Amino acid sequence: MLYYISNTIISNKIIKLEKSQISLAGQNRTKYLLNIFNKNERTNFISVAIPKKKGIYFKKIYKNENYKEVYLGNIVLFFPLNYIFSIINLFFFLLFNIKEDDIIITYNFRPEIAFPILLAKKIKKFKLIIEFEEIYSFFSKKFKFFRFLEILGIKKAEGFITCSTEIKSFIRNINNSSPIVLSYGYPFIFNNINDLGKNKNNNILLYSGRIDEERGLFNFY
Repeated sequence: MLYYISNTIISNKIIKLEKSQISLAGQNRTKYLLNIFNKNERTNFISVAIPKKKGIYFKKIYKNENYKEVYLGNIVLFFPLNYIFSIINLFFFLLFNIKEDDIIITYNFRPEIAFPILLAKKIKKFKLIIEFEEIYSFFSKKFKFFRFLEILGIKKAEGFITCSTEIKSFIRNINNSSPIVLSYGYPFIFNNINDLGKNKNNNILLYSGRIDEERGLFNFY
């Protein structure tokens, strides 16, 4: 069994019920990956997304023909208690549901995912693959304290998926044995793709990510 763990929400039912804000790009890429994974291995999607509104949220499970979606419950009060509940819920889910021959793929390795996975892996001995689109502790000041978790995750993981040669080199400096798949993205469709080529004198720059100084976008200017 393969489990894909992310802080994304892909169910419209959950979005409406919890009135959560979503990233459409994140939602689409997650659905695409789940369908790809499911072609080779029976796949479950585990969401650790924390609702925006305060309240008590119970675990919800949705099934479709391709994969099962599991939204772990949470008690949303205030920071950092929200994340503590999230860590506890994920840890016990892994402890009671994951087997030794299962594979877990995580989207990045944020602290609320890293803590329970590293602890559960020590007990359950499952295989871990980390999909790195960014190394949080190296671009964000608030994550620097948790740098040891990302480094430990890189040391313990059996494989990696990443989107840049720079991240691949960073991983190789820490873990020189586990395989790395370099993926530059996934298929997408422009509604008006013909419009992009009308003015051939203009260059087109596509950027995916938040617009802030920490991400380095303003270095393009």
